Amino acid sequence: MWLLGAGASRAAGIKTADDMIWEFKRKLYCSERKQPLSSISDLGDAGVRRKLQAHFDATRTFPADGNEEEYTAYFEITYLLARDRRAYIDAEVKIGTPSCGRFGLALLMKTGICHAAWTTNFDRTVEDATYKVLGGSGSLAVADLGDPQKMLQAWSEGRWPVYGKLHGDYHSERLKNVAEEFRNQDAEMRGCLIDACRSKGLAIVGYSGRDASIMEALEAAFQEGKGFPGALFWFKRFQDVPYQAVRDLITKARGLGIDAHFVEVETFDELFADILRFLPDTEREAATIAGEIRPRLAKGTSRTSVANTPAIRTNALPVISFPAICRLVVCDIGGWRKFKLPFKLPVRI
Repeated sequence: MWLLGAGASRAAGIKTADDMIWEFKRKLYCSERKQPLSSISDLGDAGVRRKLQAHFDATRTFPADGNEEEYTAYFEITYLLARDRRAYIDAEVKIGTPSCGRFGLALLMKTGICHAAWTTNFDRTVEDATYKVLGGSGSLAVADLGDPQKMLQAWSEGRWPVYGKLHGDYHSERLKNVAEEFRNQDAEMRGCLIDACRSKGLAIVGYSGRDASIMEALEAAFQEGKGFPGALFWFKRFQDVPYQAVRDLITKARGLGIDAHFVEVETFDELFADILRFLPDTEREAATIAGEIRPRLAKGTSRTSVANTPAIRTNALPVISFPAICRLVVCDIGGWRKFKLPFKLPVRI
């Protein structure tokens, strides 16, 4: 089984929970300071984030930066009414389109390697990809908080694949976006997840672990070391530090004798591309969705300057961190030997 979090939706063009948190902070900051939203344009800038965070830290009313309660706290303050929260989620998920990782998951379902998938997301990109790969909507049983019985029935009959939406569907009236709603999450759907984890292994990707109800369900599945018979794998990006609750979960699982591991990966899409290439069954089947799988090597064209932009020359730049992605640029200038011979660099004494 697989459990997908918001990080798995980034490649589909949907904001992650972290992206939304900073957007909420910007809206609240600009509202309180009576500034237009355009005054805070680059939310990825470290300086901008420090300024916003300093403002909210000074109020002493919001969770600290990186706290697991940030998402629910800022969401509830930014959009007070449930209908406004639904409208926000509705607008965000509608722009999503299936990425190659979604098609890879669908192919694992088609070949019988993946029996079930779960998600905390609201979008329908998994359904869209699965319907395309499986050739229709009748092959996938989808259950959300509006009808958890669909999951129970499909599971008891062994009718795979199944897809459980733990926080509801974005068209549902029962969205789970604020702290009170999280605590009251449908017990029946969580029970389905717990029972499933006691009979199968689980791979988790793109999920931060900030939702206490999901983490409690995963821990409840341990069953004194008998849970997750197919192992528990938590995929994370190289640069990410898991929440303490996630580290505690893996540590406790290992202590009970469960085969549990952190696995470092680049992105959701690259993970599934590697899986499809590695497994014999999916390696052959991957040709059917070749148009959806991005190649590892691709040709790119250089951008030409449209203005007389000045160039800044320097003899050195400090390397303070290594990039997460490496690009190979092939050029025809002749190489270092051709460049070196005609020129003599000045030497400082």
